[in-house]
Amino acid sequence: MIKVVLLDVLEHEIIDKSLAVPNVVSVPHMQSVDFIKPEVLSVAWTQFTPSEFPYVKAVINRSHSRDHISPECSAAGVIVKHIGDYCSDEIASYVLQRIAESRVERTIPVVVGIGRIGAKVLEGCREAYSVAIPLHHNSTEQEVERAFRQATHISLNMQLTSESRMWLSKSKLEFCKDVVVVNTASPKLMDIKAILRSLDNGEVRHIYLDERDPAIRSNKKATCTAHVAYKSERGALRRDELTERAILEVLDELCTRTG
Repeated sequence: MIKVVLLDVLEHEIIDKSLAVPNVVSVPHMQSVDFIKPEVLSVAWTQFTPSEFPYVKAVINRSHSRDHISPECSAAGVIVKHIGDYCSDEIASYVLQRIAESRVERTIPVVVGIGRIGAKVLEGCREAYSVAIPLHHNSTEQEVERAFRQATHISLNMQLTSESRMWLSKSKLEFCKDVVVVNTASPKLMDIKAILRSLDNGEVRHIYLDERDPAIRSNKKATCTAHVAYKSERGALRRDELTERAILEVLDELCTRTG
């Protein structure tokens, strides 16, 4: 019987009880994973590298982010399954609520990263404010400067990659004045030291970060939440459904491999 372990399960979750898949168990920490040595491991934020889990033949990612799944998996023969979109509507709604809370004379949002979530944020901003400026991780410095000098809000929605890491840098923040930043992606998209300095000097009025980053959470001009969309009831139900499907697909593939 192939063993399946779910790691990164929040306290309120009962995902292993809700799945109609045998021999699935959730564990609270890495030591339990090493003790069980499962062939299939599902993670949401724990860094997965094949060399650290030599017994794992397949990894299932339950997060929108993919930066914690090592690119070495392919060469190591580890099956990688990303469960897909389960809460982009909730995340986009969170961003739009944060923008709406910040009352300004004329709202001009800049939406950075136009994937599933960014596209919904862009559409919502244009419906609410008739204007929203899209940017990408590879937008030119001139495009960024032109957008940021107008911006009242900046929404970060990019995947974390080597190109997008620390994208919101000191030089880009210097184009801003009294802007509100909403980051539902990753703190690593920002230069944290530059953000803290910008909060002090007025370039950034407030930052909303959907992750409890220790360097930011103590700042009075920062609001840090703990993956509110991930915890939503609708998102949780959809995530469980997609996780179950991914487990069954992986089990079928592993059985096919072994004959």
